[in-house]
Amino acid sequence: MAALTIEQALQAAIAQHQAGHLAAAEAIYRQILAVQPNHADALHLLGAAALMSGRHEEARDLIERAVALSPDNPAYESNFGEACRRLGRLDEAVDHLRRAVALQPDFADALNNLGSTLALLERWDEAIACLQRCAALRPDHVGTLNNLGLAFMRQDRTQEAAVTYRQLATLMPNSAEAHNNLAEALLKGRCWDEAILCCQRALVLAPDYVEAHGNLGMACLGAGQRDEAVASLERALMLRSDSASLLTGLSAALLERGEYERARQLCERALAVDPGFPLGHWTRSLALLSLGRFEEGWREYEWRWQCPPLSTFRRRFPVPQWDGPAAPGQTILAHAEQGYGDALQFLRYVLLLRQRPGVDRVILECGRPLVRLFASSIGDGVEVFPRETWDGSDLPPFDRHIPWMSLPLALGLFEPQTMAEPYLRADPELRHAWRERLGAGQPFRVGLVWEGNRDHQWYRYRSIAAEKFLPLLRLPGVAFYGWQTEPGNDTPRALVEAGLIDVTANITDFAETAALMAELDLVISVDTAAAHLAGALGRPVWTLLPFVADWRWGSEGEATPWYPGMRLFRQPAEGDWDAALDRVARSCRTAAVSKLNREPA
Repeated sequence: MAALTIEQALQAAIAQHQAGHLAAAEAIYRQILAVQPNHADALHLLGAAALMSGRHEEARDLIERAVALSPDNPAYESNFGEACRRLGRLDEAVDHLRRAVALQPDFADALNNLGSTLALLERWDEAIACLQRCAALRPDHVGTLNNLGLAFMRQDRTQEAAVTYRQLATLMPNSAEAHNNLAEALLKGRCWDEAILCCQRALVLAPDYVEAHGNLGMACLGAGQRDEAVASLERALMLRSDSASLLTGLSAALLERGEYERARQLCERALAVDPGFPLGHWTRSLALLSLGRFEEGWREYEWRWQCPPLSTFRRRFPVPQWDGPAAPGQTILAHAEQGYGDALQFLRYVLLLRQRPGVDRVILECGRPLVRLFASSIGDGVEVFPRETWDGSDLPPFDRHIPWMSLPLALGLFEPQTMAEPYLRADPELRHAWRERLGAGQPFRVGLVWEGNRDHQWYRYRSIAAEKFLPLLRLPGVAFYGWQTEPGNDTPRALVEAGLIDVTANITDFAETAALMAELDLVISVDTAAAHLAGALGRPVWTLLPFVADWRWGSEGEATPWYPGMRLFRQPAEGDWDAALDRVARSCRTAAVSKLNREPA
């Protein structure tokens, strides 16, 4: 066959190849190779056809021969790398795809394939860099954007994932999957309202799209639409009844409605489907704790470290976690976890740990705002350090470690532990400074905290609009002092104009707050760290709780075993803060009059 004839045959084969007629194209490539066995283009294109037909081993062998004949051809290297990828030979694939990109830096297909291969190897930063280069070359390529969005999600770069998936949804407005992918990114970024809209768009396009129903349920839950969340998750389970993830999601929604027993039962179903599903175990622990089944609950609570977001914050130390027994002379690192309120509440278990036989010394590690308070309150055998490094390398040597909320299980103290005496105390010098600062005058002094951490998942339920406290501020003979130390939680002007004395500027840490509380007659707080601090100090504290409260407060009653001096004021119905605050106002008036009557004339 003359060279021209071979060239004509090659062009005819390429035309068949591009038209999708692979068998016809392969027949012509084989005719060419029968005449010229070392025709590199024919070898490469026959290999590419084999790759498209799923004959990956044959494709690799053919393209490898082409690469040997023409080692500087970027297309050959790229397809050889893709054949290796499909065979699972990922490191080899990366080498050849990198070679292709080195030969042709603007080779978009090679960049996309390299990025997706690096993603399979979980080399996410490298994958993202390749896919971003590819997206810059062809910003409307659906496959590249999808791969890039996935890589961003796996790295928890949710804002960038949302931008990428939003671009993809714009390019593919009729793709339910594109809208659902965007919803998932928005869910991770806590953009509840937009996530709801994306799920709804996906469901218009695909009414039985299970994942979209599930994501809609979780988005509604995040947005505080509990009934809608339950309805969406129930619909998803009608379509896929054996999904451990959906069963657990519905359980979480029912927990937020206070349906603890049904939530527990759903977790049991989820774990029957997937016994090792971490989120199913953790959600079950919250249901059990809410039901007062503490021993089972604490055992399940250990699964928290395998569930986002806490899995991100799991500490790794070169020594084992303490599990109860202690050899004589052991030093144990007890490290705080989660919020400041949790640390203040579970400090009691650190003190009980110190009393255990064999525990010679406890290193207490906590957030810096707690250090001064703890150091001035805790006796011998416990040393307090701020958390400065993630691996504890700055701390004195220790034999075992334990996170504070694992202590009830390790100590075998499953029921809430009531301390006979307050376990925190205010510094006398700081108290004196606050006494001078507050001065003489009003006979009844009340601290007021209406808002907590805005990043807390239950912020919308736990915090109260400041204006709802205005009637309380009108009580005669009562001086109200307010402080808000969380970023962005400023004291509203309306409260100050109504007489609230804002002392936020003088609060530098929990030691200062404790000293202030020691000079007050009463603290009124929503469910946040201030309530725990007042309780641990033994100060009179009234805690305002939503209709469905956190597991630690139970579901009824005004008393709590955690803090003998605390009184609980619960919403009588979902969202009804007015009724709860009316009870607080009447009780506060009575307490103020009672103190006035006790004062000497």
